[in-house]
Amino acid sequence: QPFVCKVRTLVLNSSMVSWADLLSLDAMGLFPHLEHLHLAQNGLQEGIPADLGNEVAAGERRPLPGLRSLVLDGNGISDWTVLRRAISAFPALEALHLNNNLLGESLDGLREVAADQTPRRLTALFLNENKLASWSGIGALTGYALLELKVQRIPLTDG
Repeated sequence: QPFVCKVRTLVLNSSMVSWADLLSLDAMGLFPHLEHLHLAQNGLQEGIPADLGNEVAAGERRPLPGLRSLVLDGNGISDWTVLRRAISAFPALEALHLNNNLLGESLDGLREVAADQTPRRLTALFLNENKLASWSGIGALTGYALLELKVQRIPLTDG
């Protein structure tokens, strides 16, 4: 009987891994049970590539289909579309960690992203140490029907 990797959590923080590398590993079927992926401090400024959330053709496998939590802390992410991309790329995603990024420097696109009615399982969003400086930014996130929202050590609360 061939060996099947049972790894559920993969931590690649500060490894400078790219999405291309990850998708290659996934395409080879090396981590079929992966649920938790940590990619903190890897210079992934776009967070999630735009094309990763594209529709998959009938019969094609979606990348990382069992991913339930994704950690993108400290990657210099400043574009709120990372939320939409995460949900469309990983439909099973329940927790998204975006701590210590640049989110909130601009609120452009946040309301549109939050108003998106794409079905989602995301219930926990972590935005500690970002640039959120207004209650309107935090209020826009209520459209996500989150059960857990963490926004500590931000300009709004450190004022």
